[in-house]
Amino acid sequence: MKTSKSTLIILLVVFLSSCDKDPDEITYGNIRGAVKLSINEISALEGATEIKSGERPWLWKMGWNGDNYDLVKYTYTWTLSDTNFVNVDMVITESDEQALRYLTEKRETSSIPLHLLQPEDQPTIAGDISFGHGRDFIRNNIVIEIHAEGIYNNRTEKLAQQIDKIIIKGPSFFSLSEIKPTIIDFQITENPIVERTETLIDIEVKDPNDKAIYYQWNFNTIIGLGGNVNQVNDNFYYEANSTYTDVLTNEEELTVIAINEFGFFTDSTITITTIKE
Repeated sequence: MKTSKSTLIILLVVFLSSCDKDPDEITYGNIRGAVKLSINEISALEGATEIKSGERPWLWKMGWNGDNYDLVKYTYTWTLSDTNFVNVDMVITESDEQALRYLTEKRETSSIPLHLLQPEDQPTIAGDISFGHGRDFIRNNIVIEIHAEGIYNNRTEKLAQQIDKIIIKGPSFFSLSEIKPTIIDFQITENPIVERTETLIDIEVKDPNDKAIYYQWNFNTIIGLGGNVNQVNDNFYYEANSTYTDVLTNEEELTVIAINEFGFFTDSTITITTIKE
């Protein structure tokens, strides 16, 4: 079912009206970065072992009818046994509005009928708005999705509240410019390049908080076979495929996505041409 603009506006008004913060919870801005969820700070996970620690962010595409947008996810898994475990997705968006849009679309595109979805919690269990006893909640621009099984299912509210406290203690910012990375330079050192060779890619990214950067790559082949990107230590190389017998060149758009530890990203695109030997 498609979400109308009027529906999103109504939900947004309800959401923002629920955002009254305890003074002790307010940091200095409303844009929050990803935080590390440590099992030592979540007593509701007692007995569990950490399997996935949200060590690497990944992009998740959302949107309908061509109105797509990318979000960043971190995945955590803690387990006691095959039937007693917790999975948590931490989704980083760029605004409160985008967080609400994501969770609204996720619920409306669920395979579960709308009337069977977990209702909004009254009062909120965690964050600014929550559903299903805290299973899904939003804190500013961060969405938390909890899937708990076995003994941990009865601890969902505590899990949500303890995760929310970790988020609240984390850093926050006034503007995206304070938290998003910037691509200073992105180019290939030779262009055109010869088929079946590797060519160094120059890339320089500045992060306003000196956080680690994670790279993802998108390829849009225009003509021919395109290529791949290989990493050797801290350097990246474009590996050019062979050209077709009846095609003189390959042509491809290469996009780099630079994601920082806080879960914010930027991208840049270049066009690479490959020629025969």
